[in-house]
Amino acid sequence: MSEVQEARRLTKEESNCKSQIRKFYAGKHILLTGCTGYLGTIILEKILRTCTEISKLYILVREKANMAIEDRMKKLFDNEVFDTLRESNPNYTEKLVLIYGDLHKEDLGLSPRKSSVSDREREYNNSQCVGRAV
Repeated sequence: MSEVQEARRLTKEESNCKSQIRKFYAGKHILLTGCTGYLGTIILEKILRTCTEISKLYILVREKANMAIEDRMKKLFDNEVFDTLRESNPNYTEKLVLIYGDLHKEDLGLSPRKSSVSDREREYNNSQCVGRAV
């Protein structure tokens, strides 16, 4: 059995397994930063492939080299790291919400006009955070 076949076999076994991590993140909203880097790409792929019951995955991305965040993510998802994910779950992008931002800027460089997160989603998520903090 080749390494690729073995990796796919392990992936199928992994996706059938109900791990504590999968149970914890089921129905939750997750915010990720750094997804376009090496480690972030691996974490993003792992979450999308194994935690299929997440509600939404918000990804904070900054524009780079005159490339819009949508273009950066399209280029990222063309990476062979996501081949298994594309085969097993072709609709994986439905749970993704891209957010324009920059960790080095004030207020994370968040701009309401460039964000695809609606005001209603912000209110809902903020109320969840407040509810859990109390």
